[in-house]
Amino acid sequence: MNLLLINVHGLIREKDWEIGRDADNGGQIVYVMELAKKLSQQSSVKKVVLLTRRIDDPDYDDIYKKELEVISPKLEIRRVAAGPRKYLLKEQLWPHLDDFVTNTLKLVKKEKLKFDFVYGHYADAGYLSTQLSIYLNTPFAFAGHSLGRAKKDNLIAGGMPADEVEKRYHITRRIEAEETAIANAEFVVTSTNFEIGFWENYRNHALVEFSIIPPGSNLERFYPYLDISLDLPHVKIEEKMAQQRIKEKVEQFLANPEKPMILVVCRPTQTKNLEGVLKLYGTSKELQALANLVIFPGVREDIETMAPAEKEVLTKILLLMDKYNLYGKLAIPKKHEAEIDIPAAYRYCAQMKGVFVNAALMENFGLTALEASASGCPVVVTNAGGPAEIVENCRNGFACDPLEPQSFVRALRKLFVNDELWQLCSENSMKNVREKYTWSQHTKVLLERIQENLQLSTGFGRKNMQRRRGIFERLAAAERMFVTDIDGTLIDPDSEFKGLAELKKRLENRKDDWVFAVATGRNLELIREVLKEHDIPEPDVIISSVGSQIYYGLDNSIVDSGWSEYINYRFNREEILRSLEQIPYLKLQAKSNQNPHKISFNCTDAKAFDIEEIENALGRRRNNVNIIWSCGSFLDILPRRASKGRAMRYLAFKWNLFLNKSVAAGDTGNDLDLFSGSNKGIIVSNHSPELKVVRRRRKVFFATEPGAAGVLEGFEHFNFK
Repeated sequence: MNLLLINVHGLIREKDWEIGRDADNGGQIVYVMELAKKLSQQSSVKKVVLLTRRIDDPDYDDIYKKELEVISPKLEIRRVAAGPRKYLLKEQLWPHLDDFVTNTLKLVKKEKLKFDFVYGHYADAGYLSTQLSIYLNTPFAFAGHSLGRAKKDNLIAGGMPADEVEKRYHITRRIEAEETAIANAEFVVTSTNFEIGFWENYRNHALVEFSIIPPGSNLERFYPYLDISLDLPHVKIEEKMAQQRIKEKVEQFLANPEKPMILVVCRPTQTKNLEGVLKLYGTSKELQALANLVIFPGVREDIETMAPAEKEVLTKILLLMDKYNLYGKLAIPKKHEAEIDIPAAYRYCAQMKGVFVNAALMENFGLTALEASASGCPVVVTNAGGPAEIVENCRNGFACDPLEPQSFVRALRKLFVNDELWQLCSENSMKNVREKYTWSQHTKVLLERIQENLQLSTGFGRKNMQRRRGIFERLAAAERMFVTDIDGTLIDPDSEFKGLAELKKRLENRKDDWVFAVATGRNLELIREVLKEHDIPEPDVIISSVGSQIYYGLDNSIVDSGWSEYINYRFNREEILRSLEQIPYLKLQAKSNQNPHKISFNCTDAKAFDIEEIENALGRRRNNVNIIWSCGSFLDILPRRASKGRAMRYLAFKWNLFLNKSVAAGDTGNDLDLFSGSNKGIIVSNHSPELKVVRRRRKVFFATEPGAAGVLEGFEHFNFK
């Protein structure tokens, strides 16, 4: 079985993970990397490819710009370009996800990669999994990790205006990506029962099949604290050095380092509630007498240069430290190596008879609580989410209400003053995590679910996302394409459909090395009508409405959302309509001829038509549109990036088709830019005067026959078979 895992954001590499560098580098990175490694070790898995974004940024390690990082014969990281080269936070990636789809398809075709199942992590990868599942004829599963609706509600409840939430987090797009992903995923993986409750707020909730599969803890990294004291053989010298390093980093802050510690490890975000931890500790003289407070809030160089949200949290921590005079009682190390130092911190905490705390306002699972438990720490955790289930299953501490700080104080006091209770919780932590939370168990259950799905679905998904399987198989195999206009070119009543019967045979029996596409001013419904009326073989691709929309297949058509996103750049439909409403000879065509990226007019007085008048009326918006005048009476206003020719070139780029081996055919002015690229062109004899301007182009053939007969004549001229 070949598996494709997708994790778009953050910093993904084999080792030395930059956990805590920013909000995108936390538990999800650990989860995905541990999962990928464990899956690749299973006998039923032939290959695991982990797909992420390529980053070429001088502020980041060069490993992130490598397109291929081979971890083992069965595991590799593939990095795909999307948007600018520099590192971007996940909220900034949404406009570039369709780039990611296109470049992934190019990679898959170039490298001849084959996948049996796709597994996307977080909303951005949910969107990508949905798209790639369609294009690759492959079913997928989805894990949300955190949910957009819950984030939106929490931010607004915390005082952030709704419009600011939208602007900063692209929250509507994220929620829609989650809705689409859960509607089409074969199953949705959650870590806890608690997480399922958040999905109930989604309109597609009823379509979801949930699989609760708790993640594991890497027991080779997070081993019991006693192992170092006993000097067991598996303990590496680097790990002993890391523990000493952590000890020194922490103790430099503390007046009484021999005290037990309250340990917090998390990213500096509002939901992690570090402010609440500082307040409950700062207001409790008893806790201050019993233990020191040690916080690892990610990695920082200069707080002033950090992201605004993280800067705000860290600034509040420092202000509260001063307010409660916690000097000598609070340690906040600036830097650590996540892969080796954090396990050492957990073991050091347990060695000092300390307690791990997670007081988050909401936590889907709580991987850090699991890791701390595996190392031997008792835990006091939030009851708002998955950590409460960890405590219930492991019997290793207390789950408390983060909105009731005194509940945390009481729980911590019990553990610090009762040695027997601390010892019992510590032993339960180490024992029960190893019984109930392992990556071996996680991958076993996950692979069972995937195998079950593949068997029940004959390999293509029970939700039948792959309803256009043959078309995408052809696109994946083809090297070239034939793109033709319909009215007057493919179908020409005036020539009594001369040559159409023969052309239909050619299209029906075409080789798999070329794709058949129609490009027309008609909308999809009218295209279906005319092609079925004349019994034209089904096109693989439809470029409709003068290049403003791309579909795959005639019936059960699938829209190319990447094209829609691409052409939307700086196109403001309402402003354009207001600009042209005073021109008397322009009358809007019927609503059926309009779409979000196409404004179509009839010209009631061709003699009065003046292109300069149109351009002047548009003003500065002229630079953001294409103006297409055809047949002496029709005017189409499209986004600058939209046209039949640009759509053809986009398809060639997306599917790795050779333009210089491809052919386009047309007969009117709105076909003009089909003949401006490196492809070959056929202009039938019944063409309109606007096309005379390309007569001198070497790759354009002017046929002596009209309609389909002219297309066949062009096929012979270019030896296109």
